[in-house]
Amino acid sequence: MRTWQPHSRAARHAAVSAKSHCRATATRLAIAKAGPVLLEPIMKAEVVSPEEHLQSVIGDLKSCRGQIAGTTSRGDAQVVDALVPLAHMFGYVNDLNSMSQGRAVYTMAFDHYEVAGSTSNNPGPDDTPPAAMAMRG
Repeated sequence: MRTWQPHSRAARHAAVSAKSHCRATATRLAIAKAGPVLLEPIMKAEVVSPEEHLQSVIGDLKSCRGQIAGTTSRGDAQVVDALVPLAHMFGYVNDLNSMSQGRAVYTMAFDHYEVAGSTSNNPGPDDTPPAAMAMRG
């Protein structure tokens, strides 16, 4: 048995166009149904600063949605551990040098993804969409 094939070029184009439209509509509906969320990378930052600049460093990290995990002493310096959105860490070295007169240093490493704009670094299952929880690993 042979399947029906359109004979004219216009009929073939119309069939392909209809398939493309259906595919695009199905994709758009699937994305809307999935409830996508925008995730941002959260970095674990460690700032080593002299004692006299500690409050400025902590205040600056908090002002950019940073969550301070703790502070410890290392020799005559103070170490601040924090979780900070990556978007706020671009150019941070300039801000840190200005705050500490060039005497503080920092390192950062990727920690996890979080729903963009979230105020908590550890959202629970009640306030995080399932798609975001699946990405957190």
